[in-house]
Amino acid sequence: MSAFKFKEGETRWRFNSYQFDTQGNERNTWIQIPQNQFIFNLAYMGDMVFEKPLAGSKSPISIVPYINVLAGQDFEEEDTFSEFKVGGDAKFTIGNSLNLDVTLNPDFSQVEVDQQVTNLTRFEVNLPERRQFFIENSDLFADFGNSRDANPFFSRRIGIATDTSDTSIQNDIIAGVRLSGKLNNNFRVGLLNMQTSDDTKNEIGGNNNTVLALQHKLFSRSNLSFVFINRQNTSNEAFIASEDEYNRVVG
Repeated sequence: MSAFKFKEGETRWRFNSYQFDTQGNERNTWIQIPQNQFIFNLAYMGDMVFEKPLAGSKSPISIVPYINVLAGQDFEEEDTFSEFKVGGDAKFTIGNSLNLDVTLNPDFSQVEVDQQVTNLTRFEVNLPERRQFFIENSDLFADFGNSRDANPFFSRRIGIATDTSDTSIQNDIIAGVRLSGKLNNNFRVGLLNMQTSDDTKNEIGGNNNTVLALQHKLFSRSNLSFVFINRQNTSNEAFIASEDEYNRVVG
């Protein structure tokens, strides 16, 4: 129960469960769902009644540090090298529906590997975001525009840059913070700020990436949304072109 956030005094939750039997090609649900509806439709749920009202939920604080050490030797070149990295993630619960996530020198080595795609077109391949820091409440930032023709914010671009040969390479993220969730039943807010590092060897400047997204419920099935995106160069290197100083979008 420490993983959930809920109001004090709750006596029942809306709930459903389902099971897939792949051998018999059958599906079972606790509450009956019409065959023409999705099995995960939240409109068809039952009441899970507690024996006594729930006490107030805890405000869990999760801190996940890491240490990454690498040492090696090139016997042909008679060269030794080593690398030491330390960082971590932290999650704080604010109220009942707001989360504050902080990351310092993040390490994404445990993220699921992307599916390999052979691209024979002149267009980029749009791979899904798999990094945990960017996934939660990602719809707040990513649902603007059109995913096929005009996507104003794509989080996978943070942490990737092009070198002098126009090849996409990794660009380290120094730190980031994200505040996302609901202020009330009608108003959602998302604020994301990420800072990437300088890479003078590959002529890549550091950037600060900021996204502010607001969403307010309108009538019964609509919402009014606002987004502001800013990518600002934070380095003073001579190789930074004028068109790469900043990029801003308001929607």
